[in-house]
Amino acid sequence: MKVGRNDPCPCGSGKKYKKCCMEKDQAEGRRRARLTPSPPARPVATPRPPGSAAAPQPQALTVPLSAPSTQTPQQRLETFKKATYESRFALFERTINDGLMDAEMARSALELIRPECIQRGDRELFERMLSTLRRRRPEAFDANANVYLQWSIADGLVACHYDAVAVRARELARIAPADLAGFQEALDRLCYHDQLATVVKTLRVAWRGIKEARNVPDRQKQSFTELVWRFELYEYLERTRRPDAAERALLGQLEYYGPPDVDRIDAAIRHLTGQAEGKWLLEDFADAELVNLEALSAQFVGYLRRDRRVSYARGDLAASGIADYLRRRRRGELTPGQPSLWAGTGSTRRAGRQPPPVEQPLCPDAWTMDAFLAGLLHSRPPRHHAAAAVAEAIPAWGQFLTSCGLMEEDQCTDLLAELRELTAPLRRILQRDSDDPAPAKGVSAAWAGPGDGQAESP
Repeated sequence: MKVGRNDPCPCGSGKKYKKCCMEKDQAEGRRRARLTPSPPARPVATPRPPGSAAAPQPQALTVPLSAPSTQTPQQRLETFKKATYESRFALFERTINDGLMDAEMARSALELIRPECIQRGDRELFERMLSTLRRRRPEAFDANANVYLQWSIADGLVACHYDAVAVRARELARIAPADLAGFQEALDRLCYHDQLATVVKTLRVAWRGIKEARNVPDRQKQSFTELVWRFELYEYLERTRRPDAAERALLGQLEYYGPPDVDRIDAAIRHLTGQAEGKWLLEDFADAELVNLEALSAQFVGYLRRDRRVSYARGDLAASGIADYLRRRRRGELTPGQPSLWAGTGSTRRAGRQPPPVEQPLCPDAWTMDAFLAGLLHSRPPRHHAAAAVAEAIPAWGQFLTSCGLMEEDQCTDLLAELRELTAPLRRILQRDSDDPAPAKGVSAAWAGPGDGQAESP
């Protein structure tokens, strides 16, 4: 969707596009154009002495190509599968030139080459392929734009190309209703990599489309509105030294998502800044719905920000994951039929066993946490970053509960000892399956012992 110069900026700032993000988007367009490879120059024939043999010419491909007029897209895909890694790049562009690159061919070819590009550290080369496809065959790109934009965001975060990531994230937000699960996975990545400003702008763009989408249930729309509301508050706290729930600028921004409740805003600010009054008791969390867990989670996000220097974005990813786990455990959803981190390892840790009785409503246990983390990893698409954020935050969660008087010191020690065994299989899965090395490293750092030379905090 093309945005006019005088149209409202898609980032949700309320400014005209030309006064806000136009220059940044144009700069990104120029950068992509520079990265797009030019067609190779035609070699110039050099004279040779009569009777001498011709010098062997380098072959771009190691498999024969039939003429473009006789080869079908399926035949070309088979050729692509047999080609060497190095020759696939030239073959990809030749397929575009031959007019054989439809949406299915493009998706299949890119899925074939992406894993090896990641393994060899050629993410930028893969991004050039995406840029070439988008420029030369926009209809083939648009057919799977949600997947390609998610890949660009993933690779940009690994390469720390945050300006380009911000542009891709806003583009993905415009088509979020078509693939909410993929959009959620992209948000997980952005939060894990501490991209608060980008997340806020991305949520602003996505909110209107999700609100008006007919395929999104009302309950899911309400949950998304709550998410946007929280992140607007996080951004406000990052740029404000003396937060005030009645501040006009804050209320004006939140009013975009519905009538603001000043009392609720004030309570959230107090929880996040450590100014909430009163002391929690375990009895406050004895109800079936864990109503007070929302306020406790906000306090935990603030605790991570102040005491652990964890960004609001990553803190929210961890706290919301832990809260989801506790609610699902309370509802009895983490049952023996759930996946396990130990699946395929030959372990019998959960074979024929039932979940242990819950003695402490806020204290995780290894049995159900195993099922919860494995469930995140088995979702479609897998939520590697959400699983890692939860696992990294567990030590901090135990110490936070201890500081609130909701857990004894010895209980916290036992909690960490019990849950530590989950980190080894979790790291193996993240190292094997994730296209981002950060989650596996983060879990290792969060659970490193004093003698391991790594930080203990998430």
